[in-house]
Amino acid sequence: MAGCMAAMADVTAGKTPNALKQTVDEFPSTSSTLVADFARVGLRARPFESRDLEQTREMFRWGMHVYLDKMPKGSPLYSMLSDYVENALNTDLKDAESLLATYAGSGGGFWVVVTPENDDEILGQVGFQKLESDGTKDTIGELRRMAVGPKAAHKGIGAKLVRTIEEHAAANGFSKIVLTTGSFMDPAVSFYTRTGFEVCRFGHPPPEQRAKLEAAGQELYEVAYRKPVTSNNGRWMWQPHGP
Repeated sequence: MAGCMAAMADVTAGKTPNALKQTVDEFPSTSSTLVADFARVGLRARPFESRDLEQTREMFRWGMHVYLDKMPKGSPLYSMLSDYVENALNTDLKDAESLLATYAGSGGGFWVVVTPENDDEILGQVGFQKLESDGTKDTIGELRRMAVGPKAAHKGIGAKLVRTIEEHAAANGFSKIVLTTGSFMDPAVSFYTRTGFEVCRFGHPPPEQRAKLEAAGQELYEVAYRKPVTSNNGRWMWQPHGP
């Protein structure tokens, strides 16, 4: 317990404890082709560092408010999404230790997008978390906390971040990438379809919440996606398969 508290003190002070620093250093680098693709639009992707925490939290919050700000305040959907945001900010995005434990600690990773000239300003981000076995031989990772800020818009950064996850998955023995998004997030639904993910499941909120949504004339269901991973010298290939 004392060791954990000491590590937390280092993170709070803006330092990266040795154990966490080692985890950061062990993040795999992206391929030269992907590095070049980022460079063509004047950007680069690098692993998350403890100094990035506040910007990472703000980037996630901003991405969610793109949708929240279009909803009537106090409506059931607004309240549910607000609760989702607060939960994220108090769990895996709570502090640097929580973020690294959730993503790097699981065998995944968390990457941020910056410019070569300014390594301190985050323009986009994505996380990849290894999931527990679903009872099959698949090694599954979940794409999470994807966001691209307005300064990096219209540069194909979202697709490049997906490729970052794909390369990591292929090089580290993952067999499937999954993610979930909300039915009201039309741009996200369209984006993940374009990048080769297939819908594998729809989910609805609990009956009580669903009744409140229907009474307010709102609708919400979870859209789950999957994408299989195969590796050919570390390269990603799309191979459709059955359920």
